[in-house]
Amino acid sequence: MMRLVLGVLALTAFAVGEELTMKNRAEPIPTDKCGTTVVSFEDERLYVFALSEDSIVWYKYQKAEGGWSTWRPLADRKKVTSGPRPVRHTNGTLQVFVRGADREYYVTTMTSLNEWSDWTMFSSSRHFSSPPVPVITAGGSAMVFGIDAETHSVWYTESTPIASGDLKFGEWADLGGDATSAPSVMIDAES
Repeated sequence: MMRLVLGVLALTAFAVGEELTMKNRAEPIPTDKCGTTVVSFEDERLYVFALSEDSIVWYKYQKAEGGWSTWRPLADRKKVTSGPRPVRHTNGTLQVFVRGADREYYVTTMTSLNEWSDWTMFSSSRHFSSPPVPVITAGGSAMVFGIDAETHSVWYTESTPIASGDLKFGEWADLGGDATSAPSVMIDAES
């Protein structure tokens, strides 16, 4: 128990020191401070997504024959202000969600193996202070949650199922509240 407490104290001291260092940076950093995420493809190979210093999302993946690909920019090199949020649909399709410099939400979809669509805005003139929080429902749609920059309340939208071939997001709905951080979302077995 004592080791655990000392480890937590050491991590806390490191995080406080890192926070002080980050405040002195000349360039802005993503407010969510999470620039790297991982998702598995349908054959269990990993895809790694990272936010570079110039605010562009890059990715690499495990090759089927072994080893890793080289890093490559994702989609059309859009400047973003949140770490990437990848999801895998039930049919194996990968999507990545981000918040753009304009505080709108964007998505890119893997159109064929390692080919990605351009970033598409789907937040319809709503501005967000948090990164997007996407989850996939059992029916194959994407639900995306975020904190509205003006009202500080939690909002969400849901897409048509990925199998429809025409992915569209519905109107945003206000869940209320006065959020101080990004929401955490979990889908129950009935969704």
